[in-house]
Formats: sequence, structure tokens, C-alpha cells
Amino acid sequence: MAKQPFATEGMTVNEILNLSYDTLSKMSTRDLSRALRTVSLAANKRVNRLTAQARKTKEGYIPKKSARHNISLDALNAITRDGKTKAVFGVKQAKTRNQMLSQMKEIRGFMGMKTSTIKGATEVRKEAEKRLFGKTREQAARGKTKKERAAIYSRYDKNMSAVYETYRKFLEMKGLAKHAQYDDSGVVLNMIAGAIASGEPPEKVLADAINKANQAYIDRIDEINEALEGADPFEFIDNDDEGF
Repeated sequence: MAKQPFATEGMTVNEILNLSYDTLSKMSTRDLSRALRTVSLAANKRVNRLTAQARKTKEGYIPKKSARHNISLDALNAITRDGKTKAVFGVKQAKTRNQMLSQMKEIRGFMGMKTSTIKGATEVRKEAEKRLFGKTREQAARGKTKKERAAIYSRYDKNMSAVYETYRKFLEMKGLAKHAQYDDSGVVLNMIAGAIASGEPPEKVLADAINKANQAYIDRIDEINEALEGADPFEFIDNDDEGF
């Protein structure tokens, strides 16, 4: 008797990744295994392409100087916990159904990140450079000689690394995790980038960022206190309540 076709037969990787947890959990182990195998092949290819453009350091992956593409490595660092784990997906790594479902969820998250593809990671890198320095390295190097272009690219690499390393230290000194969402992250990053691009030492830039963040916090507390001092204590009380 011919075997029944797999539940995901004819489906694209994206279609499989968009299946709900409920649908996946109701699949037979055979079908779930096949679904995981399909998406794992695609995910592993993306990981390999990104890794080929990267160099691992103690703080995570950074672009190779000899890389063909200048890219953001956010997705690679996220999926490898900043290089602390190896991102290899597949049925061999998932021994139980729960592990298969967990891998499906992890792959979905990775594949959903714009920086999981070379094209998307390049776009994100350009967006970050433009936001932080006013223009991308390509724009800054337009019309320059090969030697001048190489110097500009090298400076951008150095400055980008310095900006994010300084910001990481800033988060640590503020008692936040490396990837924490900080309310004024955009303001702080822009301030750090401007100072770094102007040639200020990272140590001074970090100290200035901490001082400004602390002062901003004090100013907010003062604003709140001033507002409370001038507020009517009965403004938000319902006068129809008993006792009034």
C-alpha cells in the first residue's frame, strides 16, 4: 500500500512556517518531522550565508573585513545567543515532539527577521548607517578612488563597532541587558554616533551618555513633582461618592 502523502506536501517554506501551533501539534510525528526537515534546510542555508560574512568574537558575530557584503548580523547573533551556541536545525537535533515544535518556533522567529537574509541584512545596515551618521558608506564613498573608498569603509566599520560597543556598556551601567529596549535608545545612539564620528574617545562618549541620561531622569522627576505640586488634590475624585 502506498504511503499517505505528507501533510505539508506541496507547501512552500513560508506556508509551513505560517501554520499555527495548534495545527502543527496535531500532526503525526511523521508529518511534523517532514515539516521540520523542510524548514530546517532553508534556515540552515540562511545561517551559513550569514556566517560566511561574519567573524565570531567574545561579544558575538561582527562582519569580516574581507566579507563580500557589509551586513547587519542581528539575526545571526540572535539565533546563536551572540555566538555562544551553534545554530544548526533539523530532525537530528530534535529528539522529541516538543523539541520539534520548539525548533519550528525558533526557526519561524529567525526566518521572520529582516536580517536573516543577505539582502535584508544589507538594507538594515544601510538604514543604521544613515540614521547614525547621516549617510551610508556607499554614499560617503561615491566618486572616491579605490584607496579612498577602502579607507571610508574601514572607518565606518570601526565607528559602527565603537558605537554599539559603547551603547552595550551604557546599558550595562544602567543595569539593563545587552538587547534591552531602552526608552531613549534612539537619542542615546545618535548622540554616541555623533561623538564617535567626531573623533571623541569612546570612554568620554560613554561618560557623557551616562551623565545626560541621569540628568534627563532627574529633569523628568522634577517635571512630575512640579505638576503634582500644582494639581488639585480633588480633581480626579467623583463628588457623587458617599462622604462628599
